[in-house]
Amino acid sequence: MAAMMEKSGAKGKTALFIMPWKKGFTYWSGSRMSLYYEKLGFKPFEGMQNVGERTLEGISKLNPEYLFIGKDYTHVSEITLEDIAKDLVWNSLDAVKNKKMFVVDTEILGPLAMGQWKGLDYMNQLFTSGQLK
Repeated sequence: MAAMMEKSGAKGKTALFIMPWKKGFTYWSGSRMSLYYEKLGFKPFEGMQNVGERTLEGISKLNPEYLFIGKDYTHVSEITLEDIAKDLVWNSLDAVKNKKMFVVDTEILGPLAMGQWKGLDYMNQLFTSGQLK
């Protein structure tokens, strides 16, 4: 799959993995997401912890080229995908403007083997459909 990533041109592009949480977003990075960063070749953002929180404005400052947003399975977030789809800051993100924002099963954001398998399967689907380029 790393070869598909290279061929697609996505290798070395920044990616952010988030989920709406309360009034902001939880992000995952570092070793927890090594499958996507080290194995597939997405570029992580420097100085981010394995897990942390960001506001929409904080995500805007990062301005990822690819954005993977987990569904809010807990329903505790005040932010909904429907609401942010109308937000000017959200719509100014490169990933959103370039249709590189993907709503994903939250399980792929986790460290467990099943989630990683689902994540690889999902990425493979994006590659084969041409959406990940």
